[in-house]
Amino acid sequence: MCACRRATASARKAKGCASVNIGRVKHGARALGVAERCIEMAASYAKQRSTFGRPLADRQAVQWMLADMFIELQAARLLVYQTATRLDQGEEAREQAYVAKYYADEMAFKAADQCMQIHGGIALTTDLPIEKMWRQQRSYRITEGASEVMKMVIARHVLKAYG
Repeated sequence: MCACRRATASARKAKGCASVNIGRVKHGARALGVAERCIEMAASYAKQRSTFGRPLADRQAVQWMLADMFIELQAARLLVYQTATRLDQGEEAREQAYVAKYYADEMAFKAADQCMQIHGGIALTTDLPIEKMWRQQRSYRITEGASEVMKMVIARHVLKAYG
């Protein structure tokens, strides 16, 4: 194969990798939106719903779930934004895209699950969008690379970089 064809093949391969990385960042961005909506719904419901004479928002367990959801959302947002910035600047961000996709998708699934927990049984119905967000977010942990595959690739990178 001539050098020109090799260069073209390399460029196509690099472009393909970049589009996969962009897809993973898009997954992360979608996850940020899901988590944000789950936090909004859970916080609002916790302030409205009372049990045993007190709002759910006064319960430490609910407060901790909301705090965890918020903290993890902030961390995921930083990962996704940093990865998107690197890709926009044309930098290599393969491993970072794996980390951002993995963390954001896992975080959003957990946020949907905790939102469901705070809402109780009503969250399992189609009366609210929670069950749909939970179901969709569960599927996103599989597409564009399953969570287990993401962790395998991340571990390979760690072993190479730090081992």
